Amino acid sequence: MLGALLSVLAVVAVETPTAAAYSREGLPVESLDVPSPSMGRNIRVEFQGGGPHSVYLLDGLRAQDDENGWDINTPAFEWFYQSGISVVMPVGGQSSFYSDWYQPATGSAGTLTYKWETFLTQELPGWLAANKGQTPTGNAVVGLSMSGSAALTLAIWHPTQFIFAGSL
Repeated sequence: MLGALLSVLAVVAVETPTAAAYSREGLPVESLDVPSPSMGRNIRVEFQGGGPHSVYLLDGLRAQDDENGWDINTPAFEWFYQSGISVVMPVGGQSSFYSDWYQPATGSAGTLTYKWETFLTQELPGWLAANKGQTPTGNAVVGLSMSGSAALTLAIWHPTQFIFAGSL
């Protein structure tokens, strides 16, 4: 009996899936620096072209300034590769809830103006249409953690831009 249990545990241990971060090397992922007049700086956006419609993947509360958390912690670009859907991952926005703030935020990174709703619904779609052939309507937005509510709110207030919203 003990031998059978140990052999089952050995098989389970061998076949247990592992978590994978980042998509595989060689995917056509670009790092774009998109001007944001409303925030007074360029915003990094990770982008993978795949078709005229996009899924916007918004980061969590601890968003970093180097890469989007979806890219760091998941193979999201791999999931959508050759699906006919482009992937748009804004970088940054830590603790911003991807909203337009009334006043600049002061923190360890200095003082920043947060106008994320303006960026995501006006500046970025216009830039992507002009430079990457993306349509500004009929897209999806998915947020995790702090951006889950932001994704739903963006779709409510901008229903032609985001016809699908997901909150994780």
